[in-house]
Amino acid sequence: MRRLFGTIGLTYLTVLTAAFYCNHPVAWAAMAALGAIVVTAGVLLQINKKRVGCSVIVSGVTALLAVLSIFLYENIQYQPVVDTYSDKEISFRGYIADELIFYESAVQIPLITEEVDGKPVKLNIHLTVYHTEELAPFDVVEGQLHTIAHDNANLISKGCFLSAYQDEAFQLSATGERRSLPYQTVVWARQKIKNQIDELLSSDSASLCKAILFGDKYALRPEFKHDFLRTGTSFLIVVSGMHLSVICGFLLFLLRGARVPRLPATIMIVITVIIFVALSGFTRSVIRAAVMIVLSLSDRLFFRRNDSLNSLGIAGLVLSVCNPFVVGDFGLIMSFTTTAGIVLWAPTIIEKLTAWLHISCIRFRLLRWFPNFFINLLAVSVCAALWSYPVSALFFGEISPLVILVSLLTSPIACLILIGVLIMLIVSVIPFLTVPLSAVVWVLEFLCSLHLQLNTFFADWRFAKFSVNTALAVWLAASCLLVSIGYLIWAKRRYIVFSVILSAVILTAGLAVEALTKEDETTILLDRDYKGLTVSVCHNGRMSFLSCGGARHFDGTILDNLFQYGDGADYLFIPNSVNYSSYSEMLIKHFHPQSVITTEVTASELSLSGCTCPADHSETVYALDDHIQDRIIMENNILYQYLTVDETTILFLPHGADVKKLPETYRTADVIIMDFYSSNAELLCCGTLIYTGPENQRYQKNHDTLEAISEEIIPVYKDSFRLTIQKK
Repeated sequence: MRRLFGTIGLTYLTVLTAAFYCNHPVAWAAMAALGAIVVTAGVLLQINKKRVGCSVIVSGVTALLAVLSIFLYENIQYQPVVDTYSDKEISFRGYIADELIFYESAVQIPLITEEVDGKPVKLNIHLTVYHTEELAPFDVVEGQLHTIAHDNANLISKGCFLSAYQDEAFQLSATGERRSLPYQTVVWARQKIKNQIDELLSSDSASLCKAILFGDKYALRPEFKHDFLRTGTSFLIVVSGMHLSVICGFLLFLLRGARVPRLPATIMIVITVIIFVALSGFTRSVIRAAVMIVLSLSDRLFFRRNDSLNSLGIAGLVLSVCNPFVVGDFGLIMSFTTTAGIVLWAPTIIEKLTAWLHISCIRFRLLRWFPNFFINLLAVSVCAALWSYPVSALFFGEISPLVILVSLLTSPIACLILIGVLIMLIVSVIPFLTVPLSAVVWVLEFLCSLHLQLNTFFADWRFAKFSVNTALAVWLAASCLLVSIGYLIWAKRRYIVFSVILSAVILTAGLAVEALTKEDETTILLDRDYKGLTVSVCHNGRMSFLSCGGARHFDGTILDNLFQYGDGADYLFIPNSVNYSSYSEMLIKHFHPQSVITTEVTASELSLSGCTCPADHSETVYALDDHIQDRIIMENNILYQYLTVDETTILFLPHGADVKKLPETYRTADVIIMDFYSSNAELLCCGTLIYTGPENQRYQKNHDTLEAISEEIIPVYKDSFRLTIQKK
C-alpha cells in the first residue's frame, strides 16, 4: 500500500470522532459490526486478487481498533473519575497548571490536584471564579470545591473531566509555595512576550498579534471575535499549521541567506518547531503541523520523497493513540479536515491554474513568484473552505460563504503580521534600534487595523453567515456523496459537469420547498444568558426583538439573528433597564429611534433620544406582521407584552413583573415566557410555561404554583431555544 499510514491514521480518527459524538453502546456495537463487515469484504476481495482488498482490510481492522480504544478509555479513564468525584464536595490541595484566563467578568483557572480528601489523587479540574486573590501559574493552592462532570467536549479532550464554580462551598487560598516544573519556563517566556507586545502596541493591535502568535483569542474584544466567526476566518486566530509554516519559512529564508548547511539548518528548524509548540500550549493543531513538518524535513534530509497524506495519518496516530477523546477538540477535527482537503485537491488546482494562465512562459523568475503565490493562496483557501463546510454545518449548523473571499484578502495580512511580530520582538531586545523598532511598530499597527477593519466590513454583510436548514443540509450531504463517488470512479469532465448541475438543482429545489413549507410559520427565538433573556419573533423574513438583555457583555448570537434578517428588523422593545438593556448599544444603531420601544426611565438611563416611550398605565398595539400583533401594557415603568400570532397568544413577563398589576384580560395565554418567578404568579393561566430564569431557591419554593397554573413547564437552561408556531 502506497499510503498505509494515511489510510490507518485518517480511518482511526474518523471512527473515533463518530464514536465520541455518538456516545452510546449501541452505536459503538453498530460501528464494530460495520468494521467486521468491512474486514470480511476485504478478505473476499483479496481472495479474488483485487488490488483494493488490502486497503479495505486495513480500514476495517483500524475501525475495530478505534471502537475498542474509545470503549476502553471511556471505562478505564473517564467514567471512574466521573463516578467517584462528580457532584461531590471535595477538600483538595494542588497547583495552578497554566496561565489564568481572564474572560469578561470571570477567571478560568486550570487546576491539578495532588491530594483529595487527604488522599493522593490527581484530578484535572476546570475552575471558574468571579473574583479571586492574587494568583499566578504554578502556585500551590488548597480549599474546597463542589465538582461536577461537564459536557464541554474541548475540555474533556484535554483530560479535564470535572469543573467547579465559585459557589457556597467554594474555598480557595494560596499556600505561598510554588511548583517547579519544566513547563513553568515556557509559561514565563510566553507571559514575557505578551507583556512586551502589550507595551509596544495599542490594545486592539496587541490583542490581534497575541491571538495570531499564540492563539490567545481571549485577548481579542468580543466584537472582533464575533467578526472572525461570522466570516469563517477563525483559523487565523487559532495557532495552526499556517502559523508554523510561516515561522519555519521565515527562518529557512534567513538560514539560506546565511548559507547554513542542510543538517544544521534542519536541526535549528526542528528546535524552533518544538519551542513554538510549547509556547502555543501544545495545541493539537500545532502538534499536527509540527509532526508533518518534522517528517517533511527528515525526508528532505535523507533525500526521500515525502507523502503528505501519510504524514497527516501519522500525526493523527501520534495525537489519538494515547488519548482517543482527543477528537473532542473541534479545532483538531477542523485542522485535519482542511489539511486533508488541501493535500488531496490543492496540487491539482495549482497545476491546472498554472497551465491555464501560462505561468511557466514568464521569463523572469521573480515575476513568476507573484502569480504563483496568489495561485497557491487561492487553491489553499478554496480547498480549506470547501472541506470545512460539511464539518461546520454538522457541528454548528451554520456556514460562512464569504470565507474564501475574506481569507484571500486577510491571510496574506495575517502572515505579514506574524512575521512583523517576530521582527519586532527581535529588534526590541537590541539596544539603540529605536528608529527601526518604531518603523516596525507603525507597520504592525497599520496591518492590524487593516485586518480588523476588513473582517468587520465583511462580517456586517447579511450573508456572511447563515444557519444550515434542512435544504442546505441535504445539499451538503448530496455534494459530499457526489464528490466521493467521483473519487471512486476516477471521474472525468463529463461526470464533473453532471455533478455540478445536479448539485445546483438539489440546492434550488430544496430552498424552494423550504420557502413554501415555512411560509406560514412563526418562530420565537429565546437566547438565554445567566443574567437575562433576549426574545425575538421572526415571520416571513421579518424580525422584531421583544427584549434585549443578559449579562453586560457582547453577545454575537443576537447580532447573528439580526444579520440573518437584514433590513427586515422592525422593532426593538426594551421592557426595563434591569437585565434588558445590556445589548441596546450594540443593537440600537440598526434601528430607527422611533422603532425602539421602551420606558422613560430606561430611555433616560441609556441616554436614548427619539425613541418611543408609551405612557404609564397605557396599552398600545404594534403590528409586527399581518399575522402578528404585539400589545404593550405599560405599568409602573415595566413593559409587559401580549403577543398574538394568528390564534395563538403569548405573554412575555419581564424581570420584576407583578401579575397583580396586569389587567385580567392578559393573565391567560397559550404560552407564557418568564425569566424570573413573577410576583403573584398564581393569578396566571396558560397551556405552556417557558421558564428561563435561575433554578434557585425562589424557583424551587414556587414550583408547585407554576405547575398549577400551566399544563406544561419547559425549563430552558441552554443558550438558545426555538419555539415554532404553525398557522392554525
